Amino acid sequence: MINIPIDNIGMVNRRQYGNIRDVEAYIETIWDWSFLNDCFGYTNIRITDGDGMVERNSHLLILETKRPNTVIPGGQYRMFCNLRATGLVTTIVIWGNTNAPTHLQCFYPYPDYTTVKAPVDEQELKGWVANWFDYANNTPWRDAVTRAMTRACKVV
Repeated sequence: MINIPIDNIGMVNRRQYGNIRDVEAYIETIWDWSFLNDCFGYTNIRITDGDGMVERNSHLLILETKRPNTVIPGGQYRMFCNLRATGLVTTIVIWGNTNAPTHLQCFYPYPDYTTVKAPVDEQELKGWVANWFDYANNTPWRDAVTRAMTRACKVV
């Protein structure tokens, strides 16, 4: 459970909380996507959320958080693998309680590689994200897109 700032009369403050600029607006804009479920025919496909995302030079980093001792659902796992295959998307799945990571698994786009679930703490997680940024910052988008297109053509 995160500690959301509460004022002296029990109301959520509209001030920034971490990277959330307006906590109240954040809470008010959580969507229930279940009304779209029947758009996907007779499948079990459901809209997923991204817990954290950042883009640099056409490289996308997705951070997906999971509670301790949960598994990545099959459809979400396939999605992470397919995003990785574009050559532009890295997904780091983080297990733990809020702001207390205990494990991670990374889906790297280049080369096609997925790590095993491994123990991690906050400092190590920062290292993973910093390494992603170093790569993304130093790989121009043209190189990343060219690599992704070359890989896509080889698959066909």
